[in-house]
Amino acid sequence: MPAEILQTGNWAIEAAGRSTYAFRLLTQTPHFNIVFNEYEPVDIPNALPDVVEALLRTDEQSLLTRILYNRLVDIFTGLTCFHIQNHYRSFVEGVGEVELDAVYVGVNKTGQLHILPIEAKSVGDNEFIGRIQIAQMISLIRQDFPTMVHRVLAVKPLADKSIAVAEFNNTSDPDELRIVSVSRFRLIRRR
Repeated sequence: MPAEILQTGNWAIEAAGRSTYAFRLLTQTPHFNIVFNEYEPVDIPNALPDVVEALLRTDEQSLLTRILYNRLVDIFTGLTCFHIQNHYRSFVEGVGEVELDAVYVGVNKTGQLHILPIEAKSVGDNEFIGRIQIAQMISLIRQDFPTMVHRVLAVKPLADKSIAVAEFNNTSDPDELRIVSVSRFRLIRRR
């Protein structure tokens, strides 16, 4: 946004229905300022087949492939997780169409089901995890999966090739969103 607008507060643009958008003044910054490199990486044996790894790129879908093969959602959450699909879309009343980069279902040791939407970002300092986007993801899962436990995740590859995972609290108010947990994983080959 122009500097003149940014000087007046923390402004964001959010969807407000079908093909409708609104400016929203936030009490927090529009994106989370997570310094992932402050977290010590956990070494995880890389389970990605060589033939797949050789064909991957540095985009969001390749990141989601790395996460899927290495079961990082399971490791991070402590649940047994199953991938449902990438690019899950739904129309949310009052918001408009919302897309989840990926969605998993997880089960804990008592059989309780958890729905885990994932926002994936590309490598780079200009790829931020936005409050509005996370809040809209929560609105979607509340609508489409009302009876499950909701655990909202964001993933980002870092310049050192590690993968950061963050979990957020379950509120659709962008100003009330908080980081619950952060981990950083480094995929290693054991020879």
